[in-house]
Amino acid sequence: VVLLDNNSTSSEGEHRTRGNMGGKDKNEMPVGTREFLAVESAKTVPFWMLMITGFVTAAGFYFISAHIVAYATDTGIIYTAAALILTFMGIGNIAGKLLVWPIAAKMGSRQTLSILLGLQTLVLLLLIGTTKLWIFFALASIFGFGFGGTSPLRTSMIPEFFGIKSVGTITGL
Repeated sequence: VVLLDNNSTSSEGEHRTRGNMGGKDKNEMPVGTREFLAVESAKTVPFWMLMITGFVTAAGFYFISAHIVAYATDTGIIYTAAALILTFMGIGNIAGKLLVWPIAAKMGSRQTLSILLGLQTLVLLLLIGTTKLWIFFALASIFGFGFGGTSPLRTSMIPEFFGIKSVGTITGL
């Protein structure tokens, strides 16, 4: 995920790094000092990348949530045990929401988001052929952690890219 568009989010001679959250990322996107209106932000690449990232992560989470129990029972796991997989996914989700922020503060939000998306992708690949219940629990927890962490992280990136003037409107889009 590349959230970068220097032309539409900055103006000549007026560059600064906004909201790196304490990270040392020298590749952080230069952002103009002006505040974007929601209409202006919707014309930028970072806006659409954030929207697409949100859609893809949510769709992946809900696809997995809807089908993981059936998949586990198809591998021979009893239904009541397979249903617990969703509990582990939920616990991971909560942990991700609580624990990702300190990581993002050190690494930068874009790098952390990329790592979380990569983690979710890896879990999906590891689910193929899984037959042991404890592996389902572990992978569901990791997947939930990745999904839980992306949600507040994407929201925190909005003021980084567009300022705080229209954060509520942009978030609502």
